[in-house]
Amino acid sequence: MPLPFSVDETPTREVFIRTHQLIGFVLLIVIALWLFYPEENLMKHIDHAETVDPITINYLENLMLLYPEQERVILSLAHAYIKSGRMQEAHMLLQEKHYKRPYAAQWLLYRLLRHQHFSKSTPNARDQVQLLRENIISLAKAPLAPHQQIRLAQDAEALSMSHEALTLYHKILTHGETLSKTRKAKLAKRAAKLALSHRHYQQCADFYSTALKLSDTLDTRRDAFVKGVQCLQAGDMIDKAMTYAKTHMGKLSHDKKTLMFLTELALAANKPAIAQEHMKRLLKKP
Repeated sequence: MPLPFSVDETPTREVFIRTHQLIGFVLLIVIALWLFYPEENLMKHIDHAETVDPITINYLENLMLLYPEQERVILSLAHAYIKSGRMQEAHMLLQEKHYKRPYAAQWLLYRLLRHQHFSKSTPNARDQVQLLRENIISLAKAPLAPHQQIRLAQDAEALSMSHEALTLYHKILTHGETLSKTRKAKLAKRAAKLALSHRHYQQCADFYSTALKLSDTLDTRRDAFVKGVQCLQAGDMIDKAMTYAKTHMGKLSHDKKTLMFLTELALAANKPAIAQEHMKRLLKKP
């Protein structure tokens, strides 16, 4: 009696998904991402996101196959690699390509150098610091966004590049229209402390003057005013301190604590007439 099957037959392995089906599935994901996140919106999403998921990176990699010379796509992919911790891939990608916007690529390369240095993942620490310094000097002249300038200034400060850091802080405070007054006031005070630590007394006072203008409470205005005067006192510039106080006093002339400070300042400067004037105002206060 013949057997219902042949012993010579080799059982076939069941295939769960074929190659063309896999490709089709990936394309569906790409199309779905394109529908939900149009290209420009996706680029903005990557710029502001803290991390980037693998599906988004896959989408960008496929998008780069379609537009291999599109700098915005390349930069966004490099940015996505960096944010997902794939530093080597980002570095290789940026090294391969050339851009019409060199500062955009340089900024991402700087972020790579910065990551390697501050994470202490590179053995050539001295060479790394030198590269960071060179990039800070170059990028300080670039039309960067305020949040990028802030990071650059703070890195310059950490690397003892006080001149570059102070120049960047001044640039941020002058042109950082998108920053809130509170944020700018804090940066002005930070810059003032840095200037004072390097004995740039006039510059210190100027930064406190900026903080004074940006402050919106009596206590913060008084604090910035007093510290601005004290900067000039620390530099033994008593006459300038007196002029600074007169120029920037404003509404603080009605504040008791400020009047007490100004009385002591005038006495220290051997200006008894001015001290008496402040005392008269002070005595009128309830």
